[in-house]
Amino acid sequence: MPLHSLTEDELRSITRRKIESLERWFRRLIDTRFSSTYGQDYFNATNPDGSNIINNQIKRRAEELHSREPGRCPRLIDALFLDDLMTIICHPNYWPTQFREPMILAFPNGADTARIFIQKIIDVRNPLSHANHISVRQAEQAICYSNDIIDSIKNWHQNNHQMSDYNAPYFIRLFDSLGNEQHFTEPTGGGSIQGSTSTKLYVGETLTINAEVDPSFEPDSYAIIWSGNGISGTGNQLVLELENRHVGRYLVIRVLLRSNKDWHRYNHNSSDSYCAISYEVLPNES
Repeated sequence: MPLHSLTEDELRSITRRKIESLERWFRRLIDTRFSSTYGQDYFNATNPDGSNIINNQIKRRAEELHSREPGRCPRLIDALFLDDLMTIICHPNYWPTQFREPMILAFPNGADTARIFIQKIIDVRNPLSHANHISVRQAEQAICYSNDIIDSIKNWHQNNHQMSDYNAPYFIRLFDSLGNEQHFTEPTGGGSIQGSTSTKLYVGETLTINAEVDPSFEPDSYAIIWSGNGISGTGNQLVLELENRHVGRYLVIRVLLRSNKDWHRYNHNSSDSYCAISYEVLPNES
């Protein structure tokens, strides 16, 4: 649908979603590259000269937001937004070794060009964040530039997967409406998150669980299947209205990821990744 035919609210919504998608791809890229090079605690890692991998100002902002909104930002990397992500990716110390290859299709001329175009996206994101007007042209630029960058990172991810033993999707994150969350940095067969023991669920309440898949795989290339006691569903999100049949100390919900290929990473259940989530559900009786 041409952007000119959209209402202002529709235009803003589409543009915002695309920019947020770019932010997620950038976070994923930085986490992948820095975890591999500096370890999982890269926010506290240092260079040989003693300087921090992540500069103090960015680190402090991330720590403050992570502490203030742990549900929204469960990891420090989740507390970084486009400005800081650009600073890290385009940094002269890290672009050549960490980010040039994933970004080369979008920016073959290097980090300086990348910074110019990412800044143009930031210039659109800022008025969106403050409920100010954006033009159709601004929306076009933000969407097109974001797509170019995402396609470049996707291509890099896909090439990396093609060099691995199994070029198949896997879960990278499970999270629920109670604040429980689990990240996976490699394919999981039987990984799980445990419902908080301090949180009791009751019949009549609604539980929502989300599964996030490695974004280098297209959504139409796999299926997500939910199962359990009186539970069935498909797609990235399960919304469950709790009933008496769900009551018990251990309500186990299973989620399975299956690619469209005719082979699978785990052949015992024909899946490429699978996890289980356990909750305690109490009857709603006085």
